[in-house]
Amino acid sequence: DASGEGIAPLSSSECVTNGDSIILTCNYNGSFSSDSLLWYRQYSSSKPEFLFLVSESNLEQPADPPIPGVSAKINEEKN
Repeated sequence: DASGEGIAPLSSSECVTNGDSIILTCNYNGSFSSDSLLWYRQYSSSKPEFLFLVSESNLEQPADPPIPGVSAKINEEKN
């Protein structure tokens, strides 16, 4: 039953100058150790581009080829 699960960004939008760093954060209230979060980016008039997969079981899968500077981690204390 996934009805109690959800993902919520801490910020609904972010604007940065090309080349600047940014940290995107979300809270997830899932219940299974096999749950995974997949991160994508999408530019205007383009299809979504896979960036990174991270799971509660510490599986990490970057894009192939990896996108420089893109990483993800789970903060188990804060979901």
